[in-house]
Amino acid sequence: MNIRLIIFLCIITLNSSTGFTQNQLKNLQLKDSLEFLIRNRKINNAKKLIKKISLNQYSINNRYLLIDKNLYYCYYLERKFDSCLITFNKVEKNKSKLSKDNINDFYLNKAYYFRAINKLDSSAHYFTKALQYFEKDSSQNDLMRATIYSGLAGIYRLTSNKQKHLDYLEKFLNESINAKDSTKTGVALNNIGVYYDNDNNPTLAINYFKKSLKYTQRKQILNSTLQNIGSIYLNHFNQTDSAYYYNKKAMNKFTSKRTLAYIHRDLSVIAKRKNDLKKENEELLLALKNIKIDNFQELELQLYKDLSDNYKNQQNFKKSLYYYEKHVALNDSIKKHSLIEKVEDIEIKYETEKKKKENLQLKQDNLKSEHKRKQNRNLLIGSIFFIVFGSTIALLSIKNSKKKQLLAEQQ
Repeated sequence: MNIRLIIFLCIITLNSSTGFTQNQLKNLQLKDSLEFLIRNRKINNAKKLIKKISLNQYSINNRYLLIDKNLYYCYYLERKFDSCLITFNKVEKNKSKLSKDNINDFYLNKAYYFRAINKLDSSAHYFTKALQYFEKDSSQNDLMRATIYSGLAGIYRLTSNKQKHLDYLEKFLNESINAKDSTKTGVALNNIGVYYDNDNNPTLAINYFKKSLKYTQRKQILNSTLQNIGSIYLNHFNQTDSAYYYNKKAMNKFTSKRTLAYIHRDLSVIAKRKNDLKKENEELLLALKNIKIDNFQELELQLYKDLSDNYKNQQNFKKSLYYYEKHVALNDSIKKHSLIEKVEDIEIKYETEKKKKENLQLKQDNLKSEHKRKQNRNLLIGSIFFIVFGSTIALLSIKNSKKKQLLAEQQ
């Protein structure tokens, strides 16, 4: 049967069996189309479609689901964080009119935004706000809780809180298993493997990586896990044949640029151990080419150093110096950026503390003013009472005196 006919029959069936209106079906189709474009990084096409549908009138909730949310995703993937913030501010104006699900989806997106710009306290704040909603019913929302636990694990990884990092990774794994989501389960197992790899426990790490392979279905994630296994064999067990096997197995059309960069770096290490400087150089240049597309400075920095060493070993001192200078320049840039972030963080904390003190002082001033106002009011009431009381006594005294005088005259 023709595929278009099948889709048409499905739409007719949906319309008759679910009671969906034509507008509701149209919105579902638009939502699916946008998700497909964004998931496949067709950002320009997605933005064109968003611009086209934004001319129509939608309810606040449908506008968020179709326009605001997807526009944010586009800007996020383009790393246009100022535009992300503008989109958030537009949503914020109508937040009270959003459904609970959309509000919490909004909180999650803000959490990822703040994590991307390294405002980790704000990111944790919004992850926690979303979690409060999804933790209310432990029998539902397993997938959403899994997503939030994964986000919080990432925050604690960046803040070097190892215990909380592992705690939330395990919560992420448990919720993914409860939800029977094989992809998230595979990701959780892989992330726990990375944790143990960084903790210098390669045996546990490789066990989790291999468990992950049994669950992971998405090729891109699968390739990343295969590369992780290859790195364990190379860097911890010195088994170059196994390292080569897993790295090569991870190379296909679904492999991300960052994973490819790590694969080529591992292959460069294997070539170096075999004293094949030319092959090492080829692999390092391929790694650098891929990581520049992904823009991951930590690995880029290491590759400049590796290339400098490689050219030095080949007696090509001109190129060795060139990549050494690249290494130094990027390292200085990273340190400067880190310093700026620290200064900004101190400034934010200072302004926050200053505002707290100002608010506290204002409250104290208000309390003093209120106390003084009460004192003045009590004094006024007392004065009025004293005047009235004194006047009454005086009048009674005068009246009594006149009465006595009148009696005296009669006698």
